[in-house]
Amino acid sequence: MTHIDLSPPARAIRAPGANLRWLMLAVIFLTRTSMGFQFQSIAALTPFVVPAFDLSYAEVGLLMGLFMLPGVVIALPGGLLGQRFGSLRVVIAGLGLMIVGGMIVSYSPGLHTAAFGRSIGGVGGVLVNIMLARMVAGWFRERELQTAMGLMLSAWPFGMALALVILGPLAAATSWRIAEYVTVAAAGLALALIALAYKEAPAEPGAPADGASAEPAKFHLGVPGRVWALAVSAGIGWALLNASVIVVASFAPSFLMSRGASVGEAGGITGLALWISIISVPLGGLVADRLRKPRLLIVVGCVATALTIACRCFPSRVRPKRMPIPRSKPSSST
Repeated sequence: MTHIDLSPPARAIRAPGANLRWLMLAVIFLTRTSMGFQFQSIAALTPFVVPAFDLSYAEVGLLMGLFMLPGVVIALPGGLLGQRFGSLRVVIAGLGLMIVGGMIVSYSPGLHTAAFGRSIGGVGGVLVNIMLARMVAGWFRERELQTAMGLMLSAWPFGMALALVILGPLAAATSWRIAEYVTVAAAGLALALIALAYKEAPAEPGAPADGASAEPAKFHLGVPGRVWALAVSAGIGWALLNASVIVVASFAPSFLMSRGASVGEAGGITGLALWISIISVPLGGLVADRLRKPRLLIVVGCVATALTIACRCFPSRVRPKRMPIPRSKPSSST
């Protein structure tokens, strides 16, 4: 006897929570934005911090760099902390350190206290940075991963651009300390957002969930030499690229002001390149997913960036002007 099955076709089984991955990416994006926002605060407030603390530009550069310097020693232990306690807990702790560091800078009477606050905030920023990348890798796989990573990475220049647009004019209207408080508020909002809205990625069959592990985290050195060479070379390349972008974005406002630009104009012009990168970075990830030639895109992008930065080194016919030092309105907190 012939049996005719009239039951509806079975639906494809989807991984639990798969429809949440883009929403979780948005939460991660906004959280990482607060990190770029706080990092760029010193560059945006340089015209106000220099007379307030009687700093040289070398000391200003020190304050900028101290936010990233902890990454040299915290990156590896931070990864182990994420393995032991879970990504979400480490991100919340990192945002807490950013809040504490920002508050110290806001109340600092001089260079050394501000440097201590920037270091504390930098430790938190490194922890946040490492764990957010781990979270994205937990939610996305294969061809979507590079696109998602590109979107996540674009949050950094987005936060920097916001700082250049917002903090300078705000400091001119009030005081630089109030502008620095805004970076603390941004980190606090990011902490509340990720603590309340983020959900852990569903674990694959046979894989542990991304929560706290009952077993102690272990660091294994038993990897092939070629893997170490690839990791080190990629790390050096990434460090050099970020250093060039950070130097340009940090000192361009002061350079433009020395050429006669106002605080708002200098921040807007510098932020323009960062706004463009908000589109170009995820677009690069999307193109890499489609072409499957990421190395070619990396080489082309690095060469193009170096050429455009080098073009600005040619002598200009515009006579440099003395950089105006804007005076913020007196505040009781100063």
